[in-house]
Amino acid sequence: MKKLALLLTLLLLAASLQAQNPPTNAPQFQVGMNFWGGSPYGVQSAMDSAFTDQFTTNSQLRGDIIVMPAANYTGYFGGPQYSLCGIAAIENMLSTTSLNCGKFGLYVNGGIGLGRVQFGSSTPQNSVAGMIRTGANYDPAGTGHFTINVFEAGWGSFGVGARSAWFAQTGFNIGLGSSAAASQAKHERIQRSMAKKQLKLQQKMEKQAKWHAS
Repeated sequence: MKKLALLLTLLLLAASLQAQNPPTNAPQFQVGMNFWGGSPYGVQSAMDSAFTDQFTTNSQLRGDIIVMPAANYTGYFGGPQYSLCGIAAIENMLSTTSLNCGKFGLYVNGGIGLGRVQFGSSTPQNSVAGMIRTGANYDPAGTGHFTINVFEAGWGSFGVGARSAWFAQTGFNIGLGSSAAASQAKHERIQRSMAKKQLKLQQKMEKQAKWHAS
């Protein structure tokens, strides 16, 4: 029975080593729609439309329009977004986990802009606003055409009345075009993640083989 289990494990490893790499692509542009919860104006939900443009291999320029209909609020934000997978220590730490950089795009984002609120029939009020957040996008197919915004959380000062709040959101992104540099980086991350997973599996098998031989 032990020999059969060992044989099956060897066959699984061989299949893993011979598996073809999935297609990889990092889009040049992304358009996202997210639904989030927070309460800067006593409102528990809002919609965030996000637009990103790949700027360098590991960074994007991002703009957001946040709408809270119940509070008559619209916020316009813009700023840099950086891929945490561009940090080697983070990529290595996650490489053999389900959050590895081959499947997930982990990032931080900061933005400043304008918050606009209209209380009742009064004149709309404008004020400087800003936010900082972190999140993760999951690309199930590896093509970059569609990603799920698994989570995004952060803190924002939404402007008028200095209404600050923590918030969290989830949604989806549609990818357009292709960034050659970011696509190559994504492909290399997947390759490194697969290699480390295979090495980890091989080491586990070697331990099992020694145990069976003893």
